[in-house]
Amino acid sequence: MDENSSNHHHLHHHLHHHSQSIGPELKKIYLCAIVLNGLFVLFEMWMGYKADSVSLVSDAAHKLIDVLSLGLVLLTFYLS
Repeated sequence: MDENSSNHHHLHHHLHHHSQSIGPELKKIYLCAIVLNGLFVLFEMWMGYKADSVSLVSDAAHKLIDVLSLGLVLLTFYLS
């Protein structure tokens, strides 16, 4: 056995804790953010339609994507 192939084995122990869940207060915060942003999207969409403003309607569509993203995060919290 040569010097380079001598006992150079390492044992690695990794502990993974998958029980880290978020608290109910953080879930409430996300739910409130979704509801409030959703209401803002509806209001901005309505005002954009009433004012015939493409800018407001497109911003409402952009904010809708944000609301969907928050919803996806909340869903992952529940699934984890």
